Amino acid sequence: MIDFLDEISSQITTPPQVVAVKQNLARDLASIHDICVKYEHDLQKLSLSRANIKILLAIVEGVKRKKEQYMKESKIVCDEFAV
Repeated sequence: MIDFLDEISSQITTPPQVVAVKQNLARDLASIHDICVKYEHDLQKLSLSRANIKILLAIVEGVKRKKEQYMKESKIVCDEFAV
């Protein structure tokens, strides 16, 4: 173990820097949802021949309903505080 630490500490060069890409998963998923909603009619046509598109459309519909529910709830909360 000591030999290993000595070997590491004697290194002159450092390993190349890894560029960390910041990811925002929520934003990426929201973008995918917006694209699916935008092309929902085309996806419905495509779902007639591809079953996995039907699953995607079901998920998009569920997210859309949840979004509408949150919007209604936030409007009610905003209206309560506006009084």
